[in-house]
Amino acid sequence: MVDSIRARAGAAAEQLIHEQHRSKVQKVICILHYFSRVLAEDGAPAGAITFARRCLNHPPDFESSTVLIGSVPLSTSSTSLIEDAGSDCLQASYQLNETDNHVKPGFFLLLTSLGSPTFRDKQGRWKKVVTMIDAVCFADPVLQFQTEFLRRELRKAYAGFTDIAAPYRSLPAIVVSGHWGCGAFRGNKALKALLQLMACAQACKALAYSTFGEEHFGEEILRMYDSLADSQSALVYTHPFGAPEVQKNVEMSEYVFKAVQQQLTSKETRAANESTPA
Repeated sequence: MVDSIRARAGAAAEQLIHEQHRSKVQKVICILHYFSRVLAEDGAPAGAITFARRCLNHPPDFESSTVLIGSVPLSTSSTSLIEDAGSDCLQASYQLNETDNHVKPGFFLLLTSLGSPTFRDKQGRWKKVVTMIDAVCFADPVLQFQTEFLRRELRKAYAGFTDIAAPYRSLPAIVVSGHWGCGAFRGNKALKALLQLMACAQACKALAYSTFGEEHFGEEILRMYDSLADSQSALVYTHPFGAPEVQKNVEMSEYVFKAVQQQLTSKETRAANESTPA
């Protein structure tokens, strides 16, 4: 396992060094700058950084969970960035895998925190916590609506947010997140927002969602959340639902919002029928 990781890292480094594209050159400069700081005459910056791989020994059963969606607060922002979150927040960072972090800027978000006043107090103790969760690349975006992928993404998000995943270290009470694998990996923003909201509810964490300039999308998320909260809906009522018959990302988002509303309507209808005398 270790040899395999080393081989992959070596191949990635060789590719990075030999390519002449501007973005690759800047990554090499970033790496050299890091080591120029660490190996400076005055020595490496003082401080500490901790890496932990989180593991769920007993994942919750989201399909039967009675945790209420509205049990945790949700806020959205079209202007705030995840990396600008305060020291009382858990920043969600989405990377392809651990090896890529060695040659991509996400890794240096952690490495350069050594000695950085933005991330550290005067004693070198951490001021921020970053959780990294890999994203699935969907060749066919409809696949992400299948139960196995919904369950997988929920468990990953929950493992990244909860306090009860090994090594059982308490995490900040507010998760600051955004579009998870919704670019080249073709994840749907509305679905990923709903999954992260469900994971936060199960983990008893508030969610602050950055829409990266999409104010209208933020309003749609809040409208969905308000409907779920007002109806006292639990996680079991939002998981799972069928696959859409559309391919465009915008249409898929509309499908998610409509599907949630339809489930709420069905729930209210069932409740009304049960309360009506025979």
